[in-house]
Amino acid sequence: MIGLSVPELRRKLQLLVETGQFASRAEIAAALGRSEITLRGWVNGSSGTPPDTVPSRTEKAFRGLYARALPDLSEDRVRELLLGPADDLENLLRAAPDRSLRDLLVREADRASAALFLDESGSLSLVRRARREKGTPQFHVEIGQAFRIEFSTRSRAVFALALQAAPGGWGVVPCTFDRDRLRIHLPGAEENGEVSFLIEDNEIGRHLFIAAQAPSAFPAELLLAGRDGIPPDRTLLAHFQRHFEAQEKSARRLFAVEIEFTEKGVS
Repeated sequence: MIGLSVPELRRKLQLLVETGQFASRAEIAAALGRSEITLRGWVNGSSGTPPDTVPSRTEKAFRGLYARALPDLSEDRVRELLLGPADDLENLLRAAPDRSLRDLLVREADRASAALFLDESGSLSLVRRARREKGTPQFHVEIGQAFRIEFSTRSRAVFALALQAAPGGWGVVPCTFDRDRLRIHLPGAEENGEVSFLIEDNEIGRHLFIAAQAPSAFPAELLLAGRDGIPPDRTLLAHFQRHFEAQEKSARRLFAVEIEFTEKGVS
């Protein structure tokens, strides 16, 4: 047997990059113990091998790349996807990063170290956390109300990144790390040192705020997206998760808090 015939192989390889499973085609090749030139040979065909063919000796490792990206699927289902239209595979791969990020939050996120402060008529008010039932938001904030979040941390890792998952999608939130007080502030401070505030004036509903802390810098493209106000897509979210999980577990920290934004006058 020559190997596994994979229709639209070029596109299926590219999907691993576009959905953040790998940073580049070179990284895919390295994971398979091959070179980029070899991968091009699989796509374009070579002497004695037709195009869109993965050699039988590499087939298991090749299928494993997609099985790891789609851990909820059986091996047979992954094989079916590789043999079928690229659109079917793309739909599932593009849904995977969001789900796996939420799985990471379930495993590692500290949800007990957040403090919420409201800016009320020029004075700062700490919102006390009430006892809550499982599955309910930790805090309620009215639309248009200025607020800020602090996460207490035991780590001195200097790099922090914050994200917001709103009903309409994800966003990067400005944040700073206070080394003296060991606090991660969302959204941080102004240039003059005064504390800043966030205002949600658009989307009513439950929002998830995440802060990650690591000993090495987060991907530059995420920081640029935050600077330019560009919502991170699934590829960027997957890159964030890959970077975070590549850190030593003892050196990384992940925090989360849920806030329900309500109409004014609705508690």
